[in-house]
Amino acid sequence: MIKYVIKRLLWMIPLILSVTVVIFTLMYFVPGDPARIVASTDADEEDVELIREKLGLDQPYIVRLKDYVEDVFFHFDFGTSITNGSSIQSSLMERFPRTLLLTVNSLVLTILIGIPLGIIAAVNPNTWKDRIAMFFSLVAVSIPPFWLALMLVIVFALNLGWLPMMGIGSFKYYILPTIANSVIGIAMQARQTRSSMLESLNSDYIVTCRAKGLSRKGIIFRHALPNASIPIITEMFFTLSGGIAGSLIIENVFSIPGIGVYLVNALNSRDYPVVQGTVIFIAIWVCLLNLITDLGYAFVDPRIRAGFTGSSKKRSRNKKEVAV
Repeated sequence: MIKYVIKRLLWMIPLILSVTVVIFTLMYFVPGDPARIVASTDADEEDVELIREKLGLDQPYIVRLKDYVEDVFFHFDFGTSITNGSSIQSSLMERFPRTLLLTVNSLVLTILIGIPLGIIAAVNPNTWKDRIAMFFSLVAVSIPPFWLALMLVIVFALNLGWLPMMGIGSFKYYILPTIANSVIGIAMQARQTRSSMLESLNSDYIVTCRAKGLSRKGIIFRHALPNASIPIITEMFFTLSGGIAGSLIIENVFSIPGIGVYLVNALNSRDYPVVQGTVIFIAIWVCLLNLITDLGYAFVDPRIRAGFTGSSKKRSRNKKEVAV
């Protein structure tokens, strides 16, 4: 298992390197001069040139790319913001917990509602329960998150006054953003759980379990659900990854100072170092989530776990048998 984790971490290096090169190149060739953005409107060309030299913008593309890659990979340094001079790394570390809290809350709500909804639909196929669950999933997938967020604010914050409209503070500040950010995830999780459970319930081993007289509850939760768990875990990974993308919208609607607001503000002010640093940070986060998902496969599926832990022992045993 440890060797597998190390191998996957090493495979992340060329992927993150590729993302770094691509985003740096895009920001390099995008129209606009960061030096003029930093300088005031009445600054002359000499002042702009001094700012360009101070920021290292006068260096050739390959030199700037090399320096940036070294800073990211050897010092985990994404540079400084050209608008306020703050450290991008510090700003990301300050905002990331808020985005992570919103994402984790959305995942928990997705699991608590989406998986049971999919199980109920699967064990009652072509009934009113199945139709209601799938109708909800279809409607939920069709709702734009920003529209849902605005409707939640209007109804529960402005009209009823039950919950705060925006900002951060106690847990109640995250209730509306969590609902808005998880509705699509709940729908997708319910549909995936239903599909996987139906396939599992129609398998031959389930017929054998019924023939042996096992209880319906035992068949569902001890046999069908574990064997349908791989696609369900995959959908959880997409929920976590989508939570980061959803934060770009949800955080701006509810004024949550997370990574989404940070990135949108950087795009509006053409703060290119912040944009490229945030994109690379998100890429690292998604790669780590992918690794955690693969480890989750091993946790729920003994066959995959045996492949992680027993493959090297099996190879060494085969070598000994051949030698004998």
